Amino acid sequence: MGTTLSANGTKVGGLTSIGGIEETTETIDVTTLDSDGGSREHIAGFSSPGEVSLEGFLLLGPGGLDDGQREMKRLKDTGEKGSFAIEFPGGAAAWLFDGIVTTFGTSFGLEDAVAFSCTVTVSGKPVFRTGGGAGHGGFGAAAGGDAD
Repeated sequence: MGTTLSANGTKVGGLTSIGGIEETTETIDVTTLDSDGGSREHIAGFSSPGEVSLEGFLLLGPGGLDDGQREMKRLKDTGEKGSFAIEFPGGAAAWLFDGIVTTFGTSFGLEDAVAFSCTVTVSGKPVFRTGGGAGHGGFGAAAGGDAD
């Protein structure tokens, strides 16, 4: 499949699911007593980039956690904002965004490998890039650029 997620330039290993970014825009009711046809009127309010959920297998080796999983845990523990990239197969497209890791957990099943999950709350406007070299190359969403 080839889709990857990186945290501060470090690929997170063992992922089995990456929840996509879903941007939503709040609406503000601006209906007045003289609105045409007795219908409500709205204008756009703030946008919310939402959250990205991750699931995968916990990768433990002689040095401890996989480097990317270790970075996700560190970001959760410190509360620091990180730079993230979801890169599509073959570099066809990428989401670039900043965010805060708000959950990091593990789960255990009778005949399953140890699983982990975490959630990143996106902070600010994510950037969607398409075409070759869409990835961030170590730079986060703060590096700018236009969405395609």
